[in-house]
Amino acid sequence: MAISRTPKDTARRPGGRRQVALANDVFTPPPAEVERARRILSALDDAARAGRGAAQLDGRMIDAASARMARNIVEIAAAIRS
Repeated sequence: MAISRTPKDTARRPGGRRQVALANDVFTPPPAEVERARRILSALDDAARAGRGAAQLDGRMIDAASARMARNIVEIAAAIRS
């Protein structure tokens, strides 16, 4: 049985261009979420330079767990953009 290699069939196979674009659209964090994640990382960097392990941003405490989640968001957005 021969495997068809037409552009139409390529788009239907997992990893086809249309599916990749759709997955990128679905999994790309919204710009506001990426910006907030960057603000969290910045606030925690400032806190670390001041010798604190936690910080406050927009009236909420942020700590190492917040940093891990924020870093994931920023890295996912960067990976999808590249």
